Amino acid sequence: MFFRSGKSMLRKGLPFLALSGVLACCMYAKAYAAPVYICVGLCVPIIITDPNLPPPEKGNLVNILNVPVDGVLYDVAFVDGKFNDIFGATAPVLQFTTADLALKASQALSAVLVDVGLEPYGSDPSLTRGCLNDQACVIMTPFELALGDAAFRFIAFVNDNPFLPQVPGDSILGAPTGLLGARSQDFSLGGAFDDTTFAVWRVAGGAPDDSLARFFTPPLFGAPASVQEPNILGLLGVAFVFALWQRYRRARSAL
Repeated sequence: MFFRSGKSMLRKGLPFLALSGVLACCMYAKAYAAPVYICVGLCVPIIITDPNLPPPEKGNLVNILNVPVDGVLYDVAFVDGKFNDIFGATAPVLQFTTADLALKASQALSAVLVDVGLEPYGSDPSLTRGCLNDQACVIMTPFELALGDAAFRFIAFVNDNPFLPQVPGDSILGAPTGLLGARSQDFSLGGAFDDTTFAVWRVAGGAPDDSLARFFTPPLFGAPASVQEPNILGLLGVAFVFALWQRYRRARSAL
């Protein structure tokens, strides 16, 4: 009897456990960067913006976490500058090493770079870090070196402003074999490439010693270096206690 009651109690408590998981996800993301605009589940994309640039502000979109690419979740950071400074001069760290995967990653960006409430991340390309152009933002995903390692090949997602009639709309550049870019070229803002930025990818969550971690940590974007970890077990406990209380209330009303 206890076993059957226990299963019933667990079944009734599952929605609250799921809710606590969502809250834990939101608290975790909020602890490491603010504000967070997409947080509706444990494995869905989460948009992270620069806390020093209140939205909507040009270049305030810095990361998107949990982007699904070919069945695996990845984090992506938008970074402008030189290829060598970002990925490494001697042994570049590239998450995707084939044109096919770089294409899938670029296609994944088209699915997650969308308008969120009042924040037009999909329709205003200038909100993405590294882009100031309000017509289009070219987001490059490099996948290999070329021309005696003097250049890199990349696939790019072009996020276009859909409200401008002269803009053709979102597109993919470089498929299927990739385009060439010079490793010495500076894509920083202020030059000729105010509409171009790099997509820096890593497996979701990364590792503490990840060489790309600097693009996903709060100090880079001005957030506090030390943050309070959310008490996930506490959230789960609250949800379970609430489920028990609900079962007790229903038992009393049946008397």
